Amino acid sequence: MSIQTPRHIAIYGKGGIGKSTTTSNIAAALAEAGHRVIQVGCDPKSDSTTILRGGAELPTVLDSLRDRARKPKLEDISAVGFGGVLCIEAGGPVPGGGLRRARHLGRGRSARRAARLRDLRPRLCAL
Repeated sequence: MSIQTPRHIAIYGKGGIGKSTTTSNIAAALAEAGHRVIQVGCDPKSDSTTILRGGAELPTVLDSLRDRARKPKLEDISAVGFGGVLCIEAGGPVPGGGLRRARHLGRGRSARRAARLRDLRPRLCAL
């Protein structure tokens, strides 16, 4: 069985236009189609994956890095949401600041995902 190269999809734009809803719906649709998906939210409100997680709390990457003496593990900063979508919130105050540090976490698990979705704010979260 060969591993396909994951597709990266970035949704961005001004506030209040439905980026988080669109991103979550795409993630859910891909998961229902049988793809393994990871969604990384870069919203300072840390609510990009709330829909997929049914409203359950999820510590952000940045909060976990600040609050712990040890490096957080993927299990500390992620939750499996609707359809098996792996959900991660980078957190704030600078949206996406935790994303670069989160990339190395769980490379084995996330590398096997067919798609990675990032809910981005313009010019604030680098891919």
